[in-house]
Amino acid sequence: MDKYVDDFGRLQSIVESIGTDLPLPLIVVVGAQSDGKSSVLESIVGHPFLPRGEGCVTRTPIKLFMRTTHAENGCDPVENISVSYDTGILGGLGRAAPVTHTKRLRDFRNIAPTIQEATRELTGGRTGIVENLITVNIQSPRVPNLTLIDLPGMIENVSEGAPEKMREDVNRMIRHYISNPTAIILAVHQAGSDVVMSKALREAKKVDPEGKRTFCVLTKLDLVDRQVDITDRLNGVEVGRILNVRRVFGIINQTGHTNHPNGFVPDFEEYGSTQQGPRTAAELEDEFFRQRPSYRQLSKLHGRDKLVSHLTSVFRAHIRDHLPELRRELDISVASCEEELAALREDDLPADDGSNHEHWQFPLLAKFINRFCKALIKSVDGDVDQGSDKLAGGVCLERLFNNTYWRNLDKIVPLSNVSPQQVWTQIQNCGGLEPQMFLSTKAFRVLVRNEILRMKDESVNCVQLAHKEMLTIRDRAATMSIKVCHLN
Repeated sequence: MDKYVDDFGRLQSIVESIGTDLPLPLIVVVGAQSDGKSSVLESIVGHPFLPRGEGCVTRTPIKLFMRTTHAENGCDPVENISVSYDTGILGGLGRAAPVTHTKRLRDFRNIAPTIQEATRELTGGRTGIVENLITVNIQSPRVPNLTLIDLPGMIENVSEGAPEKMREDVNRMIRHYISNPTAIILAVHQAGSDVVMSKALREAKKVDPEGKRTFCVLTKLDLVDRQVDITDRLNGVEVGRILNVRRVFGIINQTGHTNHPNGFVPDFEEYGSTQQGPRTAAELEDEFFRQRPSYRQLSKLHGRDKLVSHLTSVFRAHIRDHLPELRRELDISVASCEEELAALREDDLPADDGSNHEHWQFPLLAKFINRFCKALIKSVDGDVDQGSDKLAGGVCLERLFNNTYWRNLDKIVPLSNVSPQQVWTQIQNCGGLEPQMFLSTKAFRVLVRNEILRMKDESVNCVQLAHKEMLTIRDRAATMSIKVCHLN
């Protein structure tokens, strides 16, 4: 079964490098703010690595790509950690060429500040959320073979200073990810809260009404009042009233920051344990279930280890089931690219037999660039059929500069906001100590500079409109150059 995981890992790397929209299997973690999504993810990883704070801390989707490494040739298994994100999207003709930033890290403790730094850059320091993906790649002998997506928590009330549409943006992002039919949904909810109030389960029900790809994780078991019996909740009875999920897991609150080889250890001393020394998260969970008589029979079905083991098994089977479909989608995408490449290739270029890439790639690229430049010039000069019943090409620029721009400038009355007294005052200010026989040009320059500044907004708007039109002309020229290559 590991062969499927290895093949999927290579496929995911290829898909991310070429920027295609191929829907790959992943586990989407959704839940309301403060429901414990971060604790679930850190419990799965076994290390605290996510930023903490009040309000909406996660403001971009975070992909957690984990792969288990093994010892090879007598060497210790490797451990690599990196955080990457894309900025500066460039594109045309339906493609995107992102600028990828990757930072390699040596310690799990460096992941959180790196994510915070990436978030500040992607959001521009503003509140609100963005769709840019931050990818945390972890290769270690201590992590499972899983790919998860952490999304911003669902918002009940927008905090002061946050955009009003933030709630809608979060919900739209969540629906986008969980609507993927190859996605496994991990709905997170506080164990001490009535599951009827679970927003995560209700959102999952909209896209997975039969619950075939939805799991529920009840967090913070150790924070539930000892007098409250939530056995039915852990058995899935209460959850089933909303959605018949595949399985329910309960985990304790893991908020500590002490690293341990087999999982980080939370601050769990509520029940007066006398055990000394570091303990694993699994040991603490076992102790919790032992001290709760009503939960003892459930200990074999819940906890961090059971959650990770089951998710890993389900994810492997999920990959196996979807690989044939992914292969068909990939074959279609490859065939489309080959067809486009065939349309670009000239008849006088040598055929691609797998050994002469360097002989035909450069002349192909050079000829395509040449055709694109000619098509662009013709589109601006008007020496080409634009293939449209609307104005296009250089005439749009001409009308923008000579009609729209000048008409807006004519609305500005020169010196309308300057009185004769202000003009005279400016002349005197520029005169200095000695009386002037002739009027100083300094005053003229000051007055003219202020009038020119009044034209700034209209000029900047004109440049932006011209830039937008040039992008349209560029894309049309690229399409025309491809058609010319195809006709030849």
